[in-house]
Amino acid sequence: RRSSDLEVLEADTGTAGLETIRRQTVDLLVLDINLPDMTGYDVVERLRTTPQFATLPVLHLSASYTTSSDRARGLEHGADAYLTHPLEPVVFIATVRTLLRAGEADRRLREAAQEWQATFDALSDAVVLVDEHVTVQRANRVACALLGAEVQPVVGRPLRDLLAARYDGAST
Repeated sequence: RRSSDLEVLEADTGTAGLETIRRQTVDLLVLDINLPDMTGYDVVERLRTTPQFATLPVLHLSASYTTSSDRARGLEHGADAYLTHPLEPVVFIATVRTLLRAGEADRRLREAAQEWQATFDALSDAVVLVDEHVTVQRANRVACALLGAEVQPVVGRPLRDLLAARYDGAST
């Protein structure tokens, strides 16, 4: 269904909503707290533990759970905003647009990070980024190959330990 310039997909249950977003690209989830099969809180918790939906903007909407503690609970469970009825349409639309902008900014940031990582890994020279304690924060593939390790075991370790292990291993 189309509303204004937004396409709206509907689901009657939390399970159906989760299935819908798995099958189709969704930019924002507007979610009631009262659902027949689970709470809106439960839906958000499931979303946040699924990597592909961890950053999907979620707007909780409720006519029943309207107290400050209800709103706080929704936000603590992972919703990005929480509105209650009665609700002015202009506030609803403004909140939706704000969350869509935030979601788009997050998507662009993730894409830029992926591009940066791809460029970093494509360098033909070894590059290791360290913090002020000379602990490895990032290392490209060439650096990891020289250190004789995978990326995950390198990140978070002191560079001197990695170099010592590499040179001690080379002399034996």
